[in-house]
Amino acid sequence: MRDYIDKAKGLANETAGKAKVKLGEVVDSPDLILDGTVQQAKGKAQTLLGKVKDAAEDALAEGQAIKKAAQKEARAKTDKD
Repeated sequence: MRDYIDKAKGLANETAGKAKVKLGEVVDSPDLILDGTVQQAKGKAQTLLGKVKDAAEDALAEGQAIKKAAQKEARAKTDKD
Protein backbone atom coordinates (compact mmCIF):
# COMPACT_ATOMS: atom_id res chain seq x y z
CA MET A 1 0.00 0.00 0.00
CA ARG A 2 1.45 3.31 -1.02
CA ASP A 3 1.91 5.72 1.82
CA TYR A 4 -0.14 8.64 0.56
CA ILE A 5 -1.14 9.66 4.08
CA ASP A 6 2.39 10.67 5.11
CA LYS A 7 2.90 12.46 1.81
CA ALA A 8 -0.44 14.30 2.10
CA LYS A 9 0.22 15.32 5.70
CA GLY A 10 3.68 16.45 4.69
CA LEU A 11 2.38 18.57 1.85
CA ALA A 12 -0.26 20.09 4.12
CA ASN A 13 2.34 20.97 6.77
CA GLU A 14 4.71 22.43 4.20
CA THR A 15 1.94 24.58 2.74
CA ALA A 16 0.67 25.73 6.13
CA GLY A 17 4.22 26.47 7.21
CA LYS A 18 4.88 28.59 4.13
CA ALA A 19 1.68 30.53 4.80
CA LYS A 20 2.73 31.15 8.41
CA VAL A 21 6.14 32.38 7.30
CA LYS A 22 4.58 34.79 4.80
CA LEU A 23 2.07 36.02 7.36
CA GLY A 24 4.83 36.40 9.92
CA GLU A 25 6.80 38.51 7.47
CA VAL A 26 3.76 40.70 6.74
CA VAL A 27 2.92 41.31 10.40
CA ASP A 28 6.60 41.34 11.43
CA SER A 29 6.29 38.42 13.85
CA PRO A 30 9.53 36.46 14.35
CA ASP A 31 7.65 33.86 16.40
CA LEU A 32 5.21 33.20 13.56
CA ILE A 33 8.07 33.00 11.07
CA LEU A 34 9.87 30.50 13.29
CA ASP A 35 6.70 28.45 13.81
CA GLY A 36 6.13 28.37 10.05
CA THR A 37 9.71 27.33 9.37
CA VAL A 38 9.44 24.50 11.88
CA GLN A 39 6.14 23.36 10.35
CA GLN A 40 7.71 23.39 6.88
CA ALA A 41 10.56 21.21 8.12
CA LYS A 42 8.07 18.81 9.71
CA GLY A 43 6.20 18.63 6.42
CA LYS A 44 9.35 17.89 4.46
CA ALA A 45 10.21 15.13 6.91
CA GLN A 46 6.72 13.61 6.60
CA THR A 47 6.91 13.71 2.81
CA LEU A 48 10.33 12.07 2.90
CA LEU A 49 9.02 9.40 5.25
CA GLY A 50 6.26 8.59 2.78
CA LYS A 51 8.80 8.30 -0.04
CA VAL A 52 11.04 6.04 2.05
CA LYS A 53 8.10 3.79 2.88
CA ASP A 54 7.21 3.59 -0.81
CA ALA A 55 10.80 2.69 -1.72
CA ALA A 56 10.87 0.00 0.97
CA GLU A 57 7.61 -1.46 -0.35
CA ASP A 58 9.02 -1.48 -3.89
CA ALA A 59 12.21 -3.20 -2.75
CA LEU A 60 10.26 -5.81 -0.82
CA ALA A 61 8.00 -6.52 -3.79
CA GLU A 62 11.00 -6.83 -6.08
CA GLY A 63 12.71 -9.18 -3.63
CA GLN A 64 9.60 -11.33 -3.43
CA ALA A 65 9.36 -11.46 -7.24
CA ILE A 66 13.00 -12.51 -7.50
CA LYS A 67 12.47 -15.20 -4.84
CA LYS A 68 9.40 -16.52 -6.65
CA ALA A 69 11.27 -16.62 -9.97
CA ALA A 70 14.22 -18.44 -8.37
CA GLN A 71 11.89 -21.00 -6.77
CA LYS A 72 10.16 -21.57 -10.10
CA GLU A 73 13.50 -22.03 -11.84
CA ALA A 74 14.69 -24.44 -9.14
CA ARG A 75 11.49 -26.52 -9.47
CA ALA A 76 11.86 -26.60 -13.23
CA LYS A 77 15.48 -27.75 -12.92
CA THR A 78 14.52 -30.41 -10.34
CA ASP A 79 11.71 -31.69 -12.57
CA LYS A 80 14.12 -31.85 -15.50
CA ASP A 81 16.61 -34.00 -13.58
